[in-house]
Amino acid sequence: MALTLSKKALILVAVPLVFELGFVGVFAVLLHQVDHERAREAHARDVAAHLNLLLRLVLERSSSLIVSHFTSKENFRKRADNAKKRSYREQDVITKLVADVPHEKESWDKIYRAFEVGDSYFDKAKTMVDIGNKMAAGMEMIKVNRLMDEVFQAIDHLVEEQEAEQLERKQAQAVYREQIQFLLYSAVAFNILLAISLALYFNRGTSARL
Repeated sequence: MALTLSKKALILVAVPLVFELGFVGVFAVLLHQVDHERAREAHARDVAAHLNLLLRLVLERSSSLIVSHFTSKENFRKRADNAKKRSYREQDVITKLVADVPHEKESWDKIYRAFEVGDSYFDKAKTMVDIGNKMAAGMEMIKVNRLMDEVFQAIDHLVEEQEAEQLERKQAQAVYREQIQFLLYSAVAFNILLAISLALYFNRGTSARL
């Protein structure tokens, strides 16, 4: 094609610009995916961490009540009350974390309802300890232990899901990073070839006219 110098100059500028914009667009998509996977990994890590802390607080509350049942020491009752308050805060945090993830919310709702039942058993056991009725307190703690076995299994299952999610998200991030690296090298090589090709095309036409 017999193009004017001004049109050839426009091609020399426009063609690399179009490809650069395309590469930038692909980079932006891949980086967005990496950020998305990183956010999902962080979410799974947070949920697992708070679930593990909740388990520890429940165990602390239960053991403190049992010790106070046999020793009647006030400091263990205070520890049980403190563990109760902290467990409520953890439950609120977990409820907010899983609110936007349907399958996590469904699993957590079942655990949360079981905790509400367990709280009534805990409170009754504490009341029985306070009034000195150790037999009744022991019966309530048996109920607590039976219920908590089911709760612990449910929480363990949810924690395992979160740990598997973390691993899956890390693997996805690794794949996206490899794609970004490959695209980066490809873009550099392509731009070098494109620049050389356009320079030769522009110079050949210009030299012929001169």
